[in-house]
Amino acid sequence: MDASVVPPRFKEARDHIRAAIEFVERAGIPAETLQAVLMSEALPRLIHEHGPLWVAAMLAQFSSELLRDAKCDRH
Repeated sequence: MDASVVPPRFKEARDHIRAAIEFVERAGIPAETLQAVLMSEALPRLIHEHGPLWVAAMLAQFSSELLRDAKCDRH
């Protein structure tokens, strides 16, 4: 998927996800649990759609950027 192109019905889907997250937070589910569930639901879908190598590369890129940003924040 081209990162510069927003998929069809993106805003609608994002609104549903945000509403579900708010519902779970109001129910008192710990943030750590919510984050684990979101990852456990998203990763298999990403792997199915793009393949494990694409997902691994995307996660590696995120990791590198997070580490770079963390180093910048410390200085």
